[in-house]
Amino acid sequence: VFVHDIALPTTDPGALAYDMRHTSRAIPGKRHTTLSAYSSPEACKTGCTSEKDDIWALGCIITELVTHKLVGDRVGDDTFGRSLGAVAQAVAEVAIKDSALGSLARTLLEVDKAKRPTAMEALWKHLRGAHVSQLIPAMRPLTSHEMANVSSLSKSNDIPTLLSAVLKEGEYQAMEAAIARLNEILYHEPGKRASMREVYATQFGRLSGIAAMCMCLAKGSPPAQHSAAAAIRTTMLDDDNDEHVSLTDVEIIVSAVIMGTAQTQLHSAAALANICCQSHANRDKVHKAGGMGALAALLAACTLHGHIIHTAMLEAASAIRNACIGHAGNREALWKACAVASFVKVLQDGSHVPASLRDRQIAIHENVAGALRNACNKHNGNCMHFAEADGVSQAMRLLTSSSLIV
Repeated sequence: VFVHDIALPTTDPGALAYDMRHTSRAIPGKRHTTLSAYSSPEACKTGCTSEKDDIWALGCIITELVTHKLVGDRVGDDTFGRSLGAVAQAVAEVAIKDSALGSLARTLLEVDKAKRPTAMEALWKHLRGAHVSQLIPAMRPLTSHEMANVSSLSKSNDIPTLLSAVLKEGEYQAMEAAIARLNEILYHEPGKRASMREVYATQFGRLSGIAAMCMCLAKGSPPAQHSAAAAIRTTMLDDDNDEHVSLTDVEIIVSAVIMGTAQTQLHSAAALANICCQSHANRDKVHKAGGMGALAALLAACTLHGHIIHTAMLEAASAIRNACIGHAGNREALWKACAVASFVKVLQDGSHVPASLRDRQIAIHENVAGALRNACNKHNGNCMHFAEADGVSQAMRLLTSSSLIV
């Protein structure tokens, strides 16, 4: 299972959650009720819904998919959320068929709203529990000829040869060696970055170097994905490459932000930051690809980490900062994802940082402040979220800090 197996949502999570809460199907036989078959226990009692109600609904859907039984059929004229026995039976049937899904269903169908996970906790602690790097296929031993080829690729300076190698599915050692070498060249020889917008003949037809690296990011092994994301990040430091990035390329990078390894997420977020830096057209592509929802999810995940300094916070904040420049759609998407509160959490973080990491901490604060500035510019919703999260007092505290930049 690699990044290209993941289907990206076409809308941001906040908007999708709202739609789920207000368009779910009604309970059979309940014509005069506002409850749905997926209503949570607290919604059954109060009639009010929240994001935690969506988590309950997801648990209901999982039981239906696994057991082939609608939750409404389990309780007759009653409501599934009111029948604890029916809930326990559904979870047990899921666990019998798949223990991992049973554990997930049990977590999502937690009766106590306070103990039920948020969408972010469900995604990062449960749905991503099997780390992608543990899912790479077993690699057979290489022949002497193949070993020589891998060694040659790791030293090659020929761009077409390297790009051809990164597109060979199944030959993971050669792919990893080729994309790692390509990343080295692009990093140490800035003049070669222009070659990535050129078109090359490949086994998949004529592709630009950028498109080829994105295909490697989508279909490569986790180590290859890491190097591909880093290579794309470096390539996009050349502003002339901006117009050669397609919507498909952006969709692949966004999917890597969602499902890549930690280092792949970091480099993919930085790649989005570089892509959006100068190009309004590319900001549109990030918006269409659901990029703001993905970045907001990564941002929130970083705040769950014990030490923010060691996460992709800097890169995610930089990407959001650049994506919101003069783009009302991305600001709106950020508001729907409730990302401003996560930024304020970063400003509130008072963890001790070693002197060697002080520059990175200042850079994080600088980019977070810039992202907040761009997100709140001409957007009342983000301004309200900023005020509700006590962002004003945190901003005032930064004004008295030792960093003139922030």
